[in-house]
Amino acid sequence: MNKTERFNKVIELINNQYSYIKDIEICNEGNNSQVFQLIHESGEKHALKLFPEKRSEDHRLKREVLFLNFLRKINYKYCPLIKTCDEKLNFILLSWIEGEKVKRPLQHDFNEFTYFYQILNKNKNFGSNIPRASEAIFTLNKLYSHVSNLICDYKFIFKKKSKYFEIEFNIIKQLKADLYFAKRTLSKKQKQVTNFSNHKILSQSDIGFHNILKNNNKLYFIDFEYAGWDSPMKLYSDFILQPSGYYTFKKPVIFFTKILREIIYTRHIKDELYEYLLLYRLRWILIKMNLLRNKRTKTNNNEKKMLDDTINYSKSSLIYIDKNKENFFKF
Repeated sequence: MNKTERFNKVIELINNQYSYIKDIEICNEGNNSQVFQLIHESGEKHALKLFPEKRSEDHRLKREVLFLNFLRKINYKYCPLIKTCDEKLNFILLSWIEGEKVKRPLQHDFNEFTYFYQILNKNKNFGSNIPRASEAIFTLNKLYSHVSNLICDYKFIFKKKSKYFEIEFNIIKQLKADLYFAKRTLSKKQKQVTNFSNHKILSQSDIGFHNILKNNNKLYFIDFEYAGWDSPMKLYSDFILQPSGYYTFKKPVIFFTKILREIIYTRHIKDELYEYLLLYRLRWILIKMNLLRNKRTKTNNNEKKMLDDTINYSKSSLIYIDKNKENFFKF
């Protein structure tokens, strides 16, 4: 069935279970899923999350269902409830959460965020059926290989017919130079590389305030399609480097002290954090480049803006890492 037929079938199924849907509004249209607000005649609201018809290898629907069921099992209330889901039609219907995106987090918000991860990992014995996070990588060597392969793959998919080919080419060229620098730094630590699968944690994986809603001074966590068992180094690195994340606030990193002391029981974080930050920064640049490539198939209106944004991120994130290098180790 085509996209429209599948959507109509999903709506029909929901109409049969709940009162008639009188209004549908799209809330988010990403590369990996679409989210709609459904308003029923009864006044009840739901969030409909529709995954791509073509199943991904990382089983995003299954991952989201398992993680939300885990949160329910440990009685964590500040997340959506599953109303229904269908593997064949690849959708999940969730309770609607009223709230606003957190644009400028306060200290209270950071404390709430920390508490969420403490709760997850104090109850991790209940998460035995949860799979690895979609991009769980537990050693520096494997992360280096993963990023290196992604850069090589990207070289073969961008095309000379792009209007801004030269800018894009220079970004990839700089990525390769930065990867080489990371490799030289990593080569000095070959004998000390830690396998963090022995220190794995439960994580939303796609972490940050972009996946949080705030209502009455309380944070509600949403979007668990990438969640699972993950490396603490990805948690730390992503929170700092996510393009709308901590580094944009231009503050020293003190946020993770509590998490590191209470749920991550290894001193090796200090030894390898700088190298992880260098490599995950490259991963985020590639994510932004892939977003550009996907947008290009639809419209060229924002292409130059997205390239400029990627260049700015590349420069500012590296400056932030180097400027705060000493602060990353104060825990």
